[in-house]
Amino acid sequence: MFFLYNNDYKYWFYLVLDLISIFFTIFSIFLSKKYNIWTYPVFIISYFINSYLTYKNYLYGSFIMKIYHIMIGLYGWFLWTNKKINITFCKKKDYIQTFILFLITCILNIVVEFLNIKNENDDNFHFIVNIIMNGLYFSSMYQMAIKKVENWIIYIISNILNILYIPIFLSSFYSIIIIFLSIEGFFFWKKEAIKSKK
Repeated sequence: MFFLYNNDYKYWFYLVLDLISIFFTIFSIFLSKKYNIWTYPVFIISYFINSYLTYKNYLYGSFIMKIYHIMIGLYGWFLWTNKKINITFCKKKDYIQTFILFLITCILNIVVEFLNIKNENDDNFHFIVNIIMNGLYFSSMYQMAIKKVENWIIYIISNILNILYIPIFLSSFYSIIIIFLSIEGFFFWKKEAIKSKK
C-alpha cells in the first residue's frame, strides 16, 4: 500500500508496482477466507513488492517492517503446509502470545522508524496510530498462521483504524474491501471452528 501513503513518485513504474501489490493483498485475503494455502505465496509477493518500494524510496524503517511481516508469512506458509491445524477459537494462552507479539512489533516499529530518511509521519498522533496498526496487522497474521478465528476481528479493527486515521480516499476504499472480506472470513472460519469442536 505504498502508493496510498506516498504521492511523490519519480517513476510511473512505482505506481504500477504498488497497484499490483494492492491487488495481491486483496487476493490473498480472498484466498485466506477459504483457508487456501496459496494465500501465503500471494501475500509474500505483495509484501516483497511493497518492501522493494519502501527501500527504493529510502524508507528503511518501513522496509524492515515489511521484511518482518514477510517472516510471519513464511511461518504461516510453513505451518499450513507441514502441520494439520484445525480452525479453532483462541484460548487464554493464544491471547497472551498474541499480546506479547503485538508489544514486540510495536517496540520494533518505534526503533526502526528512526531509520527512515524521509519522514512518513507528520505528527506524533499519526506516528502512534501507525505503530498500533502495524502491531495489530502482525498479531492478526500470527493468529491466521495458527488458524484462530479471532484473527479476523483484529484485522477488521486495524482496517477500521486505517479508515479513521489515514483518511486518503484510495486507502479507505482498499480498507473497506478488506473489511468486507474479513467479515466473510470471520463467519466462515467461525462455522468451521464450531464444526471441528463437535
